[in-house]
Amino acid sequence: MGNICGTKPYKNWVLQNHLFNAPTERGNMSYKTDAESVGGFIKGFQDKEPHTALEDITGWEIPILCAIVKRKAWRDRMRGYAWQDVQVRDHYEVK
Repeated sequence: MGNICGTKPYKNWVLQNHLFNAPTERGNMSYKTDAESVGGFIKGFQDKEPHTALEDITGWEIPILCAIVKRKAWRDRMRGYAWQDVQVRDHYEVK
């Protein structure tokens, strides 16, 4: 979460590819942080995750892990997922 999903390039990727979740009944709307979205960001193109064990690992999980480990001080940026941290209203402005 903290190494990729909170970065400006990732948020731009989300905006360019319309990777937003539908608003909830209470009006909360978040941007996507799933392996499919993050994997697309890492690979440079959006693709459907097949949800089979071997292909999930080789096509999505390992590239994400490698991208995180390459980052300087990646351990310091580790954060667990919390839906409150990815609310569209907190990360994007309407101009």
